[in-house]
Amino acid sequence: MTELTQTRSAEGRLAGKIALITGAAGNLGGAIVRRYLAEGAVVVLSGRDPARTTAAMESALADTGMDASRASIVTMDGANIESVRAGIAEVVARHARIDVLVNNAGSAGPKQPLDNLPLSAADLAELGGVDSETVGDAARNIMVVAWNMVRAAAPAMGEGGSIINVSTIFSRTEYYARAAYTVPKAALNVVSREMARELGARGIRVNQLYPGPIASERIRTVFAAMDRLRGDEAGSTAGHFFDLMALERSVDGAPRAKTFPLPADIAGTCVFLGSDESAAFAGHDFEVTHGMAVAPESRSTYISRPTMRSIDGDGRAVLVAAGSQLDDALAFAKVLAGCGARVLLGFHAQAALDDAAGQLPAGAEAALFPRHDHVQMDAALDAFTAAHGPISGALVLPTRAAGYFSGALGAASDAMVERFVDDELEGSIAVARTLSRYWRGAALDADPRFVFVTNGDDGAGNSYANVLRAAIEELIRVWRDESGVSVAHARRARAEWGNQIIRYSNAETECLSFAAGQAARLLLK
Repeated sequence: MTELTQTRSAEGRLAGKIALITGAAGNLGGAIVRRYLAEGAVVVLSGRDPARTTAAMESALADTGMDASRASIVTMDGANIESVRAGIAEVVARHARIDVLVNNAGSAGPKQPLDNLPLSAADLAELGGVDSETVGDAARNIMVVAWNMVRAAAPAMGEGGSIINVSTIFSRTEYYARAAYTVPKAALNVVSREMARELGARGIRVNQLYPGPIASERIRTVFAAMDRLRGDEAGSTAGHFFDLMALERSVDGAPRAKTFPLPADIAGTCVFLGSDESAAFAGHDFEVTHGMAVAPESRSTYISRPTMRSIDGDGRAVLVAAGSQLDDALAFAKVLAGCGARVLLGFHAQAALDDAAGQLPAGAEAALFPRHDHVQMDAALDAFTAAHGPISGALVLPTRAAGYFSGALGAASDAMVERFVDDELEGSIAVARTLSRYWRGAALDADPRFVFVTNGDDGAGNSYANVLRAAIEELIRVWRDESGVSVAHARRARAEWGNQIIRYSNAETECLSFAAGQAARLLLK
């Protein structure tokens, strides 16, 4: 038996490679571990629970017949960077290097429509134990886990190293009541592409894997819950995603039909990406979805300035939700007010609010609108509505100005990663939740509209802006879908309609005024 094991361990597409697999005790993780062992890799299984991870390792060794020397565990919490660094140091002390990193760990996030997402422990308590994560928890357990792992593991990887980030095809689709899951995954998609460029110069390749809905009891339970939340007939969600698939397939001898991909399909793709066969691939997307027709992103380019005389905002009220960008916020407010709209300029930062005094255009007023305090945001909207009538449009800027988050993602400080999640990812979802709740009960004479606008060029590659751009795109996609479903089921009177304007790709001096004009057109025309 020993001779057979040694012979088998020297063969295979991953022979001699040291592979670290996160989330190794889960359904996908277990399939990946087994294939990696079978293909000759020395596998380190990572997880938060040492007992569960050990049990998963022993089961995989038993199923593959491999010697115990071929696998070990490391315990770490991927959302905690110090835990990650300690775990990586343990792996390097044991094996001297890491050849393959499979970032498979993650969580499901709270399963709630946008206007009911939990932002705090108090919100979770109000849900009565239905969910166990806040929006911020989910962002850390989904996106930050992978970001932390790459930051910590890359120094232990040499030329030919492979990093495989496991995302989901749902990060580019409508996915009812799952914004807290898909928005961080969408951010991860761009983290992967940015890191591929950063690490490519060292010969380390980073690629992204997009599983479709994987055949499991879990996905059936999730889809059934989505049907109930939407108010649709049982099987509607599964049918929608089946309709996007091109491939019909026979599984386990069953007749050929539309079905979900298998964990083995994910594991097989991970073997290819971990092996030298994929040596030429970096920054690529690999979709394991049975050919689901899903666009990579949605984008069009404005090439001319709108005629402002044709835009009439008379009788309309608009929120400009800004962070600390005083000049940008004032520029947008000036154009909107110039079109006749009444403007509430809400600042996340007290300092920006103080500085705005005396600079507001006619028809505009300012208030504190802190994204980490939904009670204060509600109060600002209610006060303005009582004085001027309901707000029918919103323009949302990032929390931090251009240049605050800047530079290579791999060189990000721990504090910068945490702040980006808190201020930008969680902050954007918090604003969206506040507006969706507000519009659910507002008496409007037209469908409400919202526009997210990026910062301008940061002069340093705009990596963070691009990550946020992808997250916002998915947030808008889910928001619009949920709103439409709610209208169809008579749960709200009007559907929210939204878009995103990307400024950082244009460094021209008139970019700001150009974007302000387009935002006014989208909100008012």
